[in-house]
Amino acid sequence: MISIRRMSQSCMLRRALLILIASLPCWTTGYAQTTTDLPVRKGLVLHLDAGDTDGRGNGDLGDSMVVQNWIDKSGQGNHAVSPTPLESPKKGRGVMGPNLLPGVVFDGRNDFMIFNKAIAGVRTAVMVVYEDDAVQFPQTYAPLICNSARIIMHRGYRDSRYIEGAQYLSEGVPHKVRMNGKVIDQTQTKLEKDAAIIIVSFTGEGATVDQLGRDRNFTDRVLHGGIGEYALYDILLTETDMKILEGYLSDKYGIPLSGNVRYTKIDLVNPGFEEPGTGKIWHGFDDNPDVPGWSSKQWKNSGIEFGHHVERTGTSAAYLWAAEKASCYQITNHGIHDGEMYRLSFWANNAPNLKVELIGWTETREVPLAEAVFNHNSKDYMNYSLDCTVKPDLMAAGMWLGIRFTDINTPPPGQNTWAYIDDVELGYARPADVETNPLHQSVSWLYSFEDAKRKANAEKKKILAVFIRQNDLASTELDVRVLNSKDFQLRSAGYVTVKLDVDANVEMVEHYRIVVIPTVMIFDSRGHYLDGLSSINSERPDEQLYPLMDKMR
Repeated sequence: MISIRRMSQSCMLRRALLILIASLPCWTTGYAQTTTDLPVRKGLVLHLDAGDTDGRGNGDLGDSMVVQNWIDKSGQGNHAVSPTPLESPKKGRGVMGPNLLPGVVFDGRNDFMIFNKAIAGVRTAVMVVYEDDAVQFPQTYAPLICNSARIIMHRGYRDSRYIEGAQYLSEGVPHKVRMNGKVIDQTQTKLEKDAAIIIVSFTGEGATVDQLGRDRNFTDRVLHGGIGEYALYDILLTETDMKILEGYLSDKYGIPLSGNVRYTKIDLVNPGFEEPGTGKIWHGFDDNPDVPGWSSKQWKNSGIEFGHHVERTGTSAAYLWAAEKASCYQITNHGIHDGEMYRLSFWANNAPNLKVELIGWTETREVPLAEAVFNHNSKDYMNYSLDCTVKPDLMAAGMWLGIRFTDINTPPPGQNTWAYIDDVELGYARPADVETNPLHQSVSWLYSFEDAKRKANAEKKKILAVFIRQNDLASTELDVRVLNSKDFQLRSAGYVTVKLDVDANVEMVEHYRIVVIPTVMIFDSRGHYLDGLSSINSERPDEQLYPLMDKMR
């Protein structure tokens, strides 16, 4: 009878546990939901989420819905409001990133929003944005961080996609700009046309932000594009915090981070221009192609091989003479597929207006995939790159991939300018080639405090210890609600994590007087106690645990 009773109690416990777990909120391993909080909240003074514009977790409320009030999820009450319904952006379904999440879309005519109070002392800005550079709005700026009286930060005028506003700042001069996980030179790197993750750090006293989507009070300088996420912090975020945010946003929107893509090399004919005449064709995209290889329309005076000013490898480089509107190009034997990502890298010298293009080509038509103009006046070679992803609406699938370099500088009458190009590389990747961000791997739990101390000392990390008891409902609930979540995986990247069963670690339990299960404690790399948390709210344990982890990181 005793054994039967014990089995019945065990079954009842398992049944109760299953009912409890089934009743808990759904925690997913990805970010298909769009209403989750940001994983870094310390210093957060504004959080606008296009998937939760009313701040109630309702997700996407429908396409083309007017967004006149955009609720701040930071808890600081910095809500964004449109002056009138006619100047309000709209919710767009499936417009942000490869995961096709909703975005708040500004029409480029008169849409903008103001904050109900100016947000001063902004030190870090985080955003997921895209710009629609449609021809009918050729003068549109892309305001990124906005103030009604001063230029803070915007994408440049007309065809310039550089963050040129950063050169004319009156306050909050940005000292660092990151795009898709990589620090960029804002005067040399163009913003992505597709959705991009941008993080800007400010020096000095920080910036004051009082509006969204408009450059100062210019009625013709308004954003034509979409915003998926917009967050402001009154502290300078650490490198770790920025990587955590980038990893979270990369997962949520499906935007690959630089360095996490494995590119396969595409063979080029004469990529270093070391064999004069090799693979040349004299016509090209608009005439009669012969064989894949480099070509120049102005071959009489602007040949593509030149033996001067070569500071890279070999003895030759591409030589473009701007008086001839010179260009050189190559058609590869790589067939284009929808969804493919391309990375073109090259070295350039003395190229003040070098236009670089990736194109799709057939004998009857040409499709632009991506382009950028690089401004480099130095005679020292510098490395540049151009990335793009092939969207289905480009109708480029099945075409051949091509590259074109053009010196578009217009010199004074009777004068010439020239540019040099060397060491061209091209690669492709497909979605399966995007590696998981190392910060997103499952948490690696240890189960011995001595093992945790050895690892923490070797890696110079703090220890996050969770004291649990086997078959304890509260311990299981903490696992389900927090420890198995992606947010915890991201936040715990800077810790050595260890789970300690209280029944197997009696001495530690008595020494630290642990009476409530579960209990969380943080130690330094040598095992010295720093801080802890015992009275954990079973409904929202993350609201207690995450601030502690952020504070002690």
